[in-house]
Amino acid sequence: MARPSPINLVSPSHRRRSVSLAALLLGLSTLSSCRLTGSGELPPTSSQTIRTATTYLSDQPLLTGKTAPLAAGKALPNGLAVQAGSTLEYNVGAQCRTFSAQIGLASSAAADSTVTYSVLADGRSMFGPSEVRSGAAPQTVNVDIEGVERLKLVVESKSGAKSVQANWKEAKLSGCVTYSGPIEVGPSATSPIVITGNFRSDDPKVPAIRIETTQPVVIRNCTVAGRGHLISNSRAGANVKIQNCRGFGLNPYVRMVNPGRFVAIEDGSSLVVENSYLKNTGGIYLLGGSTRTTTIKILRNRALNIDGRRSDGAGGWLIPAPGDNPEKFVRAQFVQFNKVVGVSDAEIAWNRVENEPGHSRVEDNINMYASSGTPAHRIRIHHNLIRGAYQYPLSLQSYSGGGIITDGCLSRYIDISENTVLETSNHGIAIANGEYVAIQKNRVYGSGLLPDNSFSGGDDNGIYVRWAGNCDQRGINFGSNIVAYNNIGFAQPSAADRARRRDLAIANARSGTPLATATDNSSALPSDSCLICTDSELIKRAITDWEQQAVASGVEVGTQ
Repeated sequence: MARPSPINLVSPSHRRRSVSLAALLLGLSTLSSCRLTGSGELPPTSSQTIRTATTYLSDQPLLTGKTAPLAAGKALPNGLAVQAGSTLEYNVGAQCRTFSAQIGLASSAAADSTVTYSVLADGRSMFGPSEVRSGAAPQTVNVDIEGVERLKLVVESKSGAKSVQANWKEAKLSGCVTYSGPIEVGPSATSPIVITGNFRSDDPKVPAIRIETTQPVVIRNCTVAGRGHLISNSRAGANVKIQNCRGFGLNPYVRMVNPGRFVAIEDGSSLVVENSYLKNTGGIYLLGGSTRTTTIKILRNRALNIDGRRSDGAGGWLIPAPGDNPEKFVRAQFVQFNKVVGVSDAEIAWNRVENEPGHSRVEDNINMYASSGTPAHRIRIHHNLIRGAYQYPLSLQSYSGGGIITDGCLSRYIDISENTVLETSNHGIAIANGEYVAIQKNRVYGSGLLPDNSFSGGDDNGIYVRWAGNCDQRGINFGSNIVAYNNIGFAQPSAADRARRRDLAIANARSGTPLATATDNSSALPSDSCLICTDSELIKRAITDWEQQAVASGVEVGTQ
């Protein structure tokens, strides 16, 4: 399959035209501070930085399939007529939020005619198959297609009649934007540099937005899509704030290449990501360096399907076999600190992260690797809702990913508190290495099962503390680690024991000293009971409780 190219959706009242880059990048005083690095249509006006344009599929070119001619005297404004047994495919370019339509058979259909309607987004079933009979009232279809490139509309006959006319009335795309090409942000006479707009890169090696300055850069009210990193820096000392942006990772269409990060900052001084939405990206990545990182704030964001899968080069994903897992995926996280040492103001809070089985490949949702706060200013990870961490494909039973973890030699001065961690397969919250780490007042629940009731492939604990054998234990204050007041119900069922529970495990140091002090932790249910068998609503209640707590705290999560 050839790589799809972006389409340009413009409202009927606008003609497509180029605009100056200065008009596109609000808040910049000099044109030289930003430049386009690739080709692409620019938005018709600078006021349309986030548009809610609507376009009808009847006005868009078909990639494959064909519509049916209408009978004489019949009209179907803004609709599509097809014969049963047809598939229409469109390139929607990751530009729109929803597809909607009214579905039903034409009045000319025989009385015994029956068809099914389906909608597929990048090969994934999003609606149907839904059965429709002749004479029935129209049904409404409303499908989320954010970040989707290929949209398929499928009608199949159930009664055997291929000549019956099936209609997609008012078949429209809503919430559409038009992207410009990738940009580089250089020094400006005005500070901070403020960027709004919609940007896209179809080259996996070129980010949609590249930061090449140490001046404060604010990226807000944007939509960003790309086949590699969406936002990254090429110069040490980057100071970046991202607010109210939507980011979509696209299949790279290059074999063995994975979707890029929503934002990747290496050796930066500050990163703030607030009220944004990430879909099918590799998450948020920070690598420490010679620059002292003072501020990291990851607050009130939503993320769907953190993705470390590698492309097969044809629009699909490579399927690892048991012996070649490392070659077929990368370790992606919602947030990864990598050797970020001594950060004085770091907070990851009130984020909602959800990974769907079979459509994601996250390692640890939040990973603190060889990273640290300070004794007076600890890294604070609190009030996050994390749901899901799964192997890909789901049939593989060996999986090391999970919820929140401190790792590396050595992470320290970290508080992990009041998070809700659900269905994260291998582990919920863990100290793989660390000192002065506190895990307190969290809820960690998992059934150990996939939607089809097969085993999820994990084998570890809801909360665990242990020490990697390759890390030196000399001088480590193991008594500084605290695991307290957590409520845990973490099942790891097996064929031999479907009620097997693994809630909490704290290992000893080589000296025999426990690696953490445990105080007043509790089990969600009796520790010898099957979690889902006993309380099938436990996970749903935990989500509802978190949502209600966010409302009570005045917290709005995601884009506004």
